[in-house]
Amino acid sequence: MRVVYIAEKCNIHVERMANWFQARGHEVHVMTLHPDIPTFHPGVKVHLLEVSEPKYLPRRLKRLHLLKSRKVLRKIDPDLIHGHYITQAGFYTVFSGTTAPTVLLAWGSDLLVEARTSRIDRQFASISMHRASAVLADSTELLELAREMGASTKTSFEAQWGVDMHSFRPGLDTSEWLRKLDLEGSAPIVISTRNFHPVYDLATLVRAIPLVLEKHPDTRFLLKGTGPLRKSLEKQARELKVEKSVRFLGLVDYSQIPKLLNIANIYISTSTSDGTSIAMQEAMAVGLPVIVTDILPNRSWVTSGTNGLLFESGNHKPLASAIIKMLDDTPGAERMGANNRELMKERGDQEVCMGQIEELYLRLIGS
Repeated sequence: MRVVYIAEKCNIHVERMANWFQARGHEVHVMTLHPDIPTFHPGVKVHLLEVSEPKYLPRRLKRLHLLKSRKVLRKIDPDLIHGHYITQAGFYTVFSGTTAPTVLLAWGSDLLVEARTSRIDRQFASISMHRASAVLADSTELLELAREMGASTKTSFEAQWGVDMHSFRPGLDTSEWLRKLDLEGSAPIVISTRNFHPVYDLATLVRAIPLVLEKHPDTRFLLKGTGPLRKSLEKQARELKVEKSVRFLGLVDYSQIPKLLNIANIYISTSTSDGTSIAMQEAMAVGLPVIVTDILPNRSWVTSGTNGLLFESGNHKPLASAIIKMLDDTPGAERMGANNRELMKERGDQEVCMGQIEELYLRLIGS
């Protein structure tokens, strides 16, 4: 099978999908505008659609360069085309100029944020989903929204990315990271791996830290991520006089995330909007208890008291209370973490999830 992925920007998740299908023996091509290409397998063919105009052009005009994909696609002659992030690549996927079946994958903010706040993005998303051979979404909420915006109930499905359960597992050697971060004592560690963007609301976590430290003063907080809000978050930590308890780790190579998660005792996500969070699933696969915002996609995976705790989005006080509750009950938190590992084996194994997407591809091309 010859499959083409179209993504305005490539990140680790596009890389994971492309590499998985290439390893399965399929011919895989990736078309992107973004010069920062992840580490694809040698067999994955990457087509960088050059952008020559000034960087200050509006993002929608920059996306016109995806029209260049039509010329490349004619040469590739794909069996199937898969567009990532519907408000970015959707339109150019379904109007590819080929007869190949098309699949669109909603990522979350494309429909939950962009298509809800921009009439143009919503219209383009609606047209794209109506025309696509299949539309995939990783949560019930996102799937229902896709259908409201134009996806057919007959050709839209819930599908998970899944997590590499071998890489993300408990018991990894963390000694190097503990030395690097000077965390070789027994202090409890709370971690967030979301980027420093408004939608992830890391400010709520920082506001919760002083309340946690009143009860558990040795607790350390690891914030792994990049983004425009880093400086303001560091300033907030200084103003709250908790900077000695917080480590802003910046960008960490994806291969190191399993070890970094193994350092921690609790995983936190303060995101105000999400599809099914892969970052949360990775923490669950490692066997961490999770404390996450009480939004529908999270409720599909987290049952308070069983494998984690939910708190009101944007409210730092219940977040602090939830962290304190877990730190007060180490055996209970460990049970939650073990439940998460089992849940991911049942519902979130990458091999099973990608295999289901592969079956869809083969049905669409009639193999």
